[in-house]
Amino acid sequence: MDKANDNIKEMWFFTAKQYSRLYGFLKDNFNIHIRGLGFILRKVKSDHLLLVDGCHLHFSHEMAEAYARPLHGKWNEPETHKFIAHVMDKLNVTFIEVGANIGEILIDIAAHQSCTKAIAFEPNPGAVGVIHKNIALNSLANCTVIDKALGHVKTTQKMSFGSHSPTASLLSTESVEGAGVDVEVSTLDSEIDAAALTNSNVILLIDVEGYELNVIRGGGANKWLQPINNFRVSQRDKKSIWLGRIAARTR
Repeated sequence: MDKANDNIKEMWFFTAKQYSRLYGFLKDNFNIHIRGLGFILRKVKSDHLLLVDGCHLHFSHEMAEAYARPLHGKWNEPETHKFIAHVMDKLNVTFIEVGANIGEILIDIAAHQSCTKAIAFEPNPGAVGVIHKNIALNSLANCTVIDKALGHVKTTQKMSFGSHSPTASLLSTESVEGAGVDVEVSTLDSEIDAAALTNSNVILLIDVEGYELNVIRGGGANKWLQPINNFRVSQRDKKSIWLGRIAARTR
């Protein structure tokens, strides 16, 4: 019986990998978004080890929907990885990621020889556990993971985490009795030592499901933050990156 169950688990994992490959091919070459990948990913009931662009990535079946592209060896946002890597070919940087998810971007950037320090903020406990596993798998000593959400003030708020998907977490505007999880919310001003970054090149990447402007407001006292005049603020603006005093956008 156990062997039969193991075979079923492997079948779903194999099916998910092949469908992921088809999904990526159609999206990249024809801009066609086929449905059904999320359903198949939720059927995977075992953890695995993935290899993406030289980085080891822990596949957690409890966070399965975060692996749409990594399943077949591709990053979910290759344009972001490519742009940051291009910048880091010329500069040593401190990389700060707000909304780090499973640490996909974090581990890739932290492994770059020009990344002196990498700091990740992620409030989802399940995703935080995966980030730590990914850091260990890649033997990264320059990473710090902070299990908090960021906003414009320090507080505690309810957060709703979607099943199988750390990307679906949303901060509630109202506290509902018995709903969601209490999450500590801090600010960039409170968590980042501005003095230590005064003479540093900083890449700040924010992806927090529409809460980006509140995160920015929470960094208003940081002098290294103020010169930035363009930033990633929504899913429609996925290619914007903050870079020290330079506002840059990929093509």
